[in-house]
Amino acid sequence: MRPWLCLSLPNSGSDWFADLVAQCTPRARYYHKEFFNPVTNWPHMAELATVFGCELPSTLNNLYRQMNRMRDDEDEAAMLAVIDKTWGAQQEWNCNKEVWSFGNAEIFKDRFVLWGLTRSADTLFPPSRARVWAWYDAIACAAGLLSTSTEFDQRCRQAHGLATELLLEDADRHEFPVLDYDKIVSGTPDEVMQEIDKLCVTHSIVDGVDRDLLFRRVFDERRPKRVQTQGKPSASLPS
Repeated sequence: MRPWLCLSLPNSGSDWFADLVAQCTPRARYYHKEFFNPVTNWPHMAELATVFGCELPSTLNNLYRQMNRMRDDEDEAAMLAVIDKTWGAQQEWNCNKEVWSFGNAEIFKDRFVLWGLTRSADTLFPPSRARVWAWYDAIACAAGLLSTSTEFDQRCRQAHGLATELLLEDADRHEFPVLDYDKIVSGTPDEVMQEIDKLCVTHSIVDGVDRDLLFRRVFDERRPKRVQTQGKPSASLPS
């Protein structure tokens, strides 16, 4: 099976859906969470943190370079070297998802088959789950939005929009499909199948996925609570 990588954003449903795709693919060996996220891969944390960004303050410069497309050939060579030294040295997994590499398709495209997953800001931000807002505040910081006069919730939403644009730009440039999480969890049967077919019919991204099983599992497991209600952060969050 060709190794695949789902590129997404924090709290965009990839924990559930990418795992579900892997469960419906007999030969898939899925790394749960994100292999290239320093926070979720402690054995390789030190190496990953030198080139990949996440919510850790020590990695925000890496995130800044991703957000602003500022990497040069030397930077890209360093990232590829870390990929080959970590992922390339193991044979346990052949599929993965990332939520902090939404602008890293150029780095991954020659080593993975790529697909994306996005989610609307209207359903992504919960009124009271502070950690989600903190993730996007880190992205806002990397994007240089802290110097603006916008309120906390507005800059988090703006950061989500900028990161989503990077992912969609990369998808267009490198011709990989991007699925709509909101249609998957709340769409009609036809809409859900159209999203699934982006993986296994239109683009043939995921080798061996059981299309019909994935369709049934989506309907068995999707729940109203997977769609957040639109809201602003609670008064206890920073402004």
